[in-house]
Amino acid sequence: PTGVHARDGGPCGDVSVYCPGGSATPLRVPSGRFSTGGAAHGTTRTGTAACPRGAYCVGGAPAPCAAGFFANRTGLSACAACAPGRVSAGNATACAACTAGKFSPSAGGQLCFNCSV
Repeated sequence: PTGVHARDGGPCGDVSVYCPGGSATPLRVPSGRFSTGGAAHGTTRTGTAACPRGAYCVGGAPAPCAAGFFANRTGLSACAACAPGRVSAGNATACAACTAGKFSPSAGGQLCFNCSV
């Protein structure tokens, strides 16, 4: 049955694997995807889905991008750092430019600072 690997009947509940119908063993969730399906208690993961924008997926679980990083496409296994002069809050799909008179000195910026006169 779907969600149970046929040879030993064990559940397929770990987020890093899934068991499509008829599978003999659990399959590893590819990077950039997360495991889906099954019961609310997570013991029968039956498929995968692309990681959403603003997040990355490794080991079968999605995680939001940290502040200073972004993911502008689905299916990513890592978030990219904002370029110097640009910043983002967590779970971002893009970085915003610092406004006139402010700067962010390095990649992965979370805050814009006032320029000194």
